[in-house]
Amino acid sequence: MPGTCAGLEVALSAENGGDSVTISSDYDLEDDGSASEDATVCFGNLGIEDHRTVSISGSGSASQTASGGRHASSAKFSATDATGTLSGTATVTPGYLYATQSIFAAGSSAMAGLELANDNALTGLSSSVLSGYLETVQNAWTGSSHTSSSIEAGGETTINTHAESSSDNSQITTSIQGNFQGNIGASADTSTNTEQEGRITGQFESTVTANQETNHRVLNCDSTYGLNAQAGTNSGQSAISNPVTFDVDSDGKIQDAIDAALNGDTVNVAAGVYEENLAIGTSITLAGINAPSTIIRHVGTLSPVITIQGPGTLVDLSGFTIDAGSYQAIYANGLAGASIRDNQIMSTGTDQDSIVEIENSQNIVFSGNNLYVDSPASFGSVVEMNGLSGSNEFAYNYLYILGPQAGLPAYRDGLDISKSPEGASFSIFENTMVDASYLSSGWRNSYGIGLDSSNEANVNIQQNSLSGWDHGIYSEQSVGSINVNNNDLVGNTVDGIMNNGNAVIDARYNYWGSEDGPGGGAIDSILGMAADGAGDKIAGTGKAAFYPWRTTPVKGIDWLPPV
Repeated sequence: MPGTCAGLEVALSAENGGDSVTISSDYDLEDDGSASEDATVCFGNLGIEDHRTVSISGSGSASQTASGGRHASSAKFSATDATGTLSGTATVTPGYLYATQSIFAAGSSAMAGLELANDNALTGLSSSVLSGYLETVQNAWTGSSHTSSSIEAGGETTINTHAESSSDNSQITTSIQGNFQGNIGASADTSTNTEQEGRITGQFESTVTANQETNHRVLNCDSTYGLNAQAGTNSGQSAISNPVTFDVDSDGKIQDAIDAALNGDTVNVAAGVYEENLAIGTSITLAGINAPSTIIRHVGTLSPVITIQGPGTLVDLSGFTIDAGSYQAIYANGLAGASIRDNQIMSTGTDQDSIVEIENSQNIVFSGNNLYVDSPASFGSVVEMNGLSGSNEFAYNYLYILGPQAGLPAYRDGLDISKSPEGASFSIFENTMVDASYLSSGWRNSYGIGLDSSNEANVNIQQNSLSGWDHGIYSEQSVGSINVNNNDLVGNTVDGIMNNGNAVIDARYNYWGSEDGPGGGAIDSILGMAADGAGDKIAGTGKAAFYPWRTTPVKGIDWLPPV
């Protein structure tokens, strides 16, 4: 019995004593409105099959009621462009019943409800909403009860499942896929097993209550979630995250995999050239097969090749050649931790303030990277670490700078550390940092490692080779400790160490390029002796201890970029 106008209402009734009554109807409502159908059996052991489809372009509601014995009842509600509320209710009251309901809404909101009551009750609910708000409610009671939900959600979602049983076994299962924000609730009068599974993003609050034993598992959930299990006797609860690995080949897009990944997932990238700028906002591992053959090349916009940001984000980035051209290679902000390792970073003609910038983060490891800078077009740093807290590491890196573009008084500093609070620490070890730009430039004032006056961290600089800079190490640090030991400070054109800060630098056991130690006339802060050797100088208004020194190199200086 079709209808084509808004507000259509149809009621059907079957009251005979036959063995079977079948009622079916289809509605196609072109306008906003509602359709409802009531199918009622008042006596006998009738089997009722009630099938209905409602398709609407706006708000709509549908309901069905079946009463009798041994019933099968199903309803499907669909809204392709819902502007209001889509709701459906299925109620069955006799024994040995089975009821299902599926809801699909592609518009602004949807509500689905499924309720059953009698012995051996089974309910099933499948719902999907692409945007807006989806609310589902299920109730089952008396006898052995099982309720299940399968939800695909793109907006805010609320799922409430309740099972009451006179027996000892009630089970609730909820499966969720998609962007989820809201609440999952389950409760039972007796023993309850609940399992909630899905790849979920957003905020997730789950509550389970039972009077007796409760077992509650959350699987594949990537969320900020709260889990609460209450039971009168025994209770157990667990949250399990199952990471997923995405593989990207040379025909694919790395960003597509990053967008699909959730916290804890891995994106593996095959050899190839990928011309795209990446944005990472989740805690993932992004791994190229190896740096020489897996190349990410800057394209199009002014954004960095790789941007990593988001409160609490943890990222592992490795195995890439990052070809930044004249743009920024990596920008990271607000990270709870990161490992940036075993990459090759290439920059040519850059006018950016920094090629790699990491700020307002903590627990950063920058290790095993080759940084090759050719012809910088402005002043700035190769790597800038600004406002880092926690324990940070800069190790096993090779940093090599060639001369600026012809006629430009441009230079690059190596590593610049600034604005770290008291208690932060930096371990800088086993790096080779060479500035060859003086071979082709005029005026410069570069440093290999710089500690800004706003920096208050504890800094340990060990077993590095710094050569070719105006100042190998330049410090204006106000407080904190600075230990510079067992390094090669050789061939720096002004001095090996310039200390204009308040912190006394422990600069013992370094090789200064000469057996008779450093020059410059500085006074050892412990022994009172002057630095009058032929090696790199110690200068500045601050204090340093430099004796004893090494008479042979620690590492030696490699003047060529890595192959």
